[in-house]
Amino acid sequence: MSLRNLLFALTISLFSLPAFATVVFVDSSQAGGNQNGNSWATAFSNFQSGINAANAGDSVWVAKGTYLPDSASYFVMKEGVKIFGGFLNTNTAFTQRNFQSNITRLKANYGSIIRNDQNGLTNAAMIDGFTITGAHIVRSYAYSGAAMYNAGVSPTISNCIFSDNSLTLAPFVTQAILKGGGMYNYRSNPVINHCTFSNNSVEGYLGYTIDQVSGGGGICNDESSPTISNCTFSNNNTVVSGTGTNSGSGGSGGGICNISFTISHPSAPVITDCSFSNNKAYFGGGIYTYSYGTLSMVMSNCTFTSNTGYGGGGGMMNEQGEPAISDCTFTNNLSKNAGGGGMSNWGSDATVTNCSFTGNSSTTNSFGNSDQKIGGGGMMNYGCTPTISNCVFTANTSFKSSADYGGGGGMYNSQANATVTGCTFTNNTGSGSYLFNGGAGFVGGGGMYNYSSSPNVSQCIFTGNKGNEVTGGSDRGGGGAVYNANGFAHFTQCTFSNNTGYGNNKKGGGGAIYSYNGGLILSECDFNNNIAGNTGNGGAIYTDFQNYFDFDSCSFSGNTAAGASGGVMYNFNLYSTSQNSSIENCNFKTNTAKTGGVIYNYSSSYIDISNCIFAQNKADSVGAAIFNWNSRPRIVNCSMLRNKANLNGSGMYNASGSTPQISNTILWGNFSGIYNDGTSSANVAYSLVQGLPADAVAHNLDGTANPLFVDTSGAGNYQLQSASPCINTGNNDSIPSYITTDLAGNGRIYANIVDMGALEYTILQPVVNLGNDTSFCVGGSITLQADYYSGTTYTWSTGASSQSITVNASGIYFVTLTNTAGTATDTIEVTVNPLPIVNLGNDAVIAAGASITLDAGNSGSAYLWSTGATTQTITVNTPGAYSVAVTNSNGCSATDAITLTPGPDGINDVNKIANTFTIAPNPAKEMVHINISDMKLLRTKAILTDAYGRMVKEIMMDRKSQELPLTGLVNGIYILKMQNGQAAKIVKE
Repeated sequence: MSLRNLLFALTISLFSLPAFATVVFVDSSQAGGNQNGNSWATAFSNFQSGINAANAGDSVWVAKGTYLPDSASYFVMKEGVKIFGGFLNTNTAFTQRNFQSNITRLKANYGSIIRNDQNGLTNAAMIDGFTITGAHIVRSYAYSGAAMYNAGVSPTISNCIFSDNSLTLAPFVTQAILKGGGMYNYRSNPVINHCTFSNNSVEGYLGYTIDQVSGGGGICNDESSPTISNCTFSNNNTVVSGTGTNSGSGGSGGGICNISFTISHPSAPVITDCSFSNNKAYFGGGIYTYSYGTLSMVMSNCTFTSNTGYGGGGGMMNEQGEPAISDCTFTNNLSKNAGGGGMSNWGSDATVTNCSFTGNSSTTNSFGNSDQKIGGGGMMNYGCTPTISNCVFTANTSFKSSADYGGGGGMYNSQANATVTGCTFTNNTGSGSYLFNGGAGFVGGGGMYNYSSSPNVSQCIFTGNKGNEVTGGSDRGGGGAVYNANGFAHFTQCTFSNNTGYGNNKKGGGGAIYSYNGGLILSECDFNNNIAGNTGNGGAIYTDFQNYFDFDSCSFSGNTAAGASGGVMYNFNLYSTSQNSSIENCNFKTNTAKTGGVIYNYSSSYIDISNCIFAQNKADSVGAAIFNWNSRPRIVNCSMLRNKANLNGSGMYNASGSTPQISNTILWGNFSGIYNDGTSSANVAYSLVQGLPADAVAHNLDGTANPLFVDTSGAGNYQLQSASPCINTGNNDSIPSYITTDLAGNGRIYANIVDMGALEYTILQPVVNLGNDTSFCVGGSITLQADYYSGTTYTWSTGASSQSITVNASGIYFVTLTNTAGTATDTIEVTVNPLPIVNLGNDAVIAAGASITLDAGNSGSAYLWSTGATTQTITVNTPGAYSVAVTNSNGCSATDAITLTPGPDGINDVNKIANTFTIAPNPAKEMVHINISDMKLLRTKAILTDAYGRMVKEIMMDRKSQELPLTGLVNGIYILKMQNGQAAKIVKE
């Protein structure tokens, strides 16, 4: 036991003892004698006798040992009596108790161990510090509570271990209800803390079955609401043994089973800080909850690891009710032959907050039973409206054989209108194999699978998920992040990146989303770098027999269908005469595909594409922006430029009787324009399309005219300049009724007539913000930039008239923006900070055995020397190159370097080679005399250095004998070097 748990146990026990409480002693080793329980010497040997002798407020101290009730009987607790195990029969103080070392066992004797049935227990009745074990009960009829039974009571159970207890269905009995291998609570609210439940079970026998409502290998709460905290549940199970088990039957809740079929008596336990590991059940390996009504379980800060649910909910299964689960982790749990490896909500409107689901899996091997709409490695929701927020789903998997409508590695929603907010789905996988009788696949959705569901998903991130194809039959697999089938899904402000949806033919793919036979609404979502793998279509999205979709204000970049069609989107058989599908206010940039770099429409009509930009997209063959096959989309107010198809139709390729309607659109600056095969034609009006001549009847501009975008390089700015021929040349009647603004959010019509292209030329009241005052270091510069406004002049304090200026000097700068809508000004102060001045001195000679201190100056700065030192000074004693970088408090840096070379012979040897001059006196205080014997040294320079080789002064040798003043020099050793290379040592005193 941890120190925290031990202190907890001591604290609650000490404070629970009244001032005048009596202690009753029990010791199993006591044999005969006077057993009155007044001391260890006279302790009761019978556990129940000690309890019976105590009164409310008393405590019972029980020595280590094993205690059995009478044969086929059980122990009964007493109201107000606190029963403590874990003593030695020599302990004289409660603080000497150690229930971990002094094991005190309560063991079954052909029956249950503890049964409290309507005997008035409240939380004041306590049992603490016992191992409760060995109850193995076989029954052919309903039975509850193998180890402990509580009915209509609420005792406190602390620091106890419930292990190796079981309830087993008798041989040849086809069905019975068995509940609570470790503990059973009926209309009871006990407090259970710091307890362990391990290897307890409720089991069928030899292939027969136990009823679904049977369960609770560790605890069964039947119309009960206990408080359970800091407990451990491991290796408990409610699994039917043997072979021949009927499908859909079995026990529930390997660790805990919570059940209630009445509103008046809910099962609503509060469970905190508990762990569940390696538990098994048919439903809910860790926990199963069935609550009739809204009052349900509340759980927080719990962990679920490696639990198994054979019929659903490896970690947890919630059926009905509204449980609240927060701050819990679900890791490596498994659901076999059903859904929800981590959690399954079956008709349960659960609220799940701040939870993580990692490495959970759902595996279904129901060959021939393709009607099961199940999956969800992390979570499955069926027939409910759960709320999931701020949760993380990572590396969960779902695999289904006989694989109709399976997948959802992270989450599976079946007829469930979930609200999912602020969640992250990363590296999850949804897959399946083997199609029974060659049926359709409908498998995938690495992050999420929605079947006949209308979830609302907002502010979520889907990244690195995989939706795999199905082998055999008619494959409709894919949807790397999400798979929608027969539902209507809403996604708002979500990000989809680096997901992969695999497909093997034209009916598989969807790197981010695969949507079949339903509706899909996307608003303010980002799709980048998603992939349709193998020969799958739709790098980001695949719509299949879709009834309706609406994409608004989304961006798509870097998506790929390299082996097939639709770099962003593949629309297959989209026909709905009741309502047009629409794509508006979207950006499509740098997407690629073999055919249809952005959109591939196959037998799809009634699609409106408005206020969109298609730029820098590529197709290996044809249709870099849009490819139409037997389709009739309507394109209004779009800008399509810088797209490239290697063969033809860089802007658009129309085949097999396609008749797109194009108006108010600019298609210019692409590798090629529009291509129509012999059966297709494009109806173009009020547009500028490269390759098409001016047409007064259709109101088309000359396709060779430059539309004058602000910037067509780099990322591009596709606003129109004031002189653009595309301003006020569109047709107002072509604009769909729901379009009121342009791509930038400005009014779609300005100056009475709509422009061509996605962005309206609009003169708006300018707003300018140059940012906060700023600074940089000498030698640097900064670019000051004002926002772009159409028809606006820029006047800077420097006299510049550009949108931005670059400055490299301190000063106060301002800019004024002026247009017909108004004026705006902003000012910014720029400070150029000085560099630190670093001077290590001239290169010098260092004598053997000497050292030199190098000082970088600039106190208070940050330093980095070539030696790795970070101090202002370093002392070195070896020749070499040394450098330092100094960064001052303004963040400005400067460097300097010095090279130290070794002296030729060392200070002690310099006089040995000085035979062409002499120095006297030496040592000296004020002055020395230099006497030259070699006349060649006259009119040459001599150099005086200190002992470190640093020059002190130069002397011109004008006379044969001359003076060298030493005043001002510090005492020490100096070297006088002549031009002929000879040197002498001078000692200044």
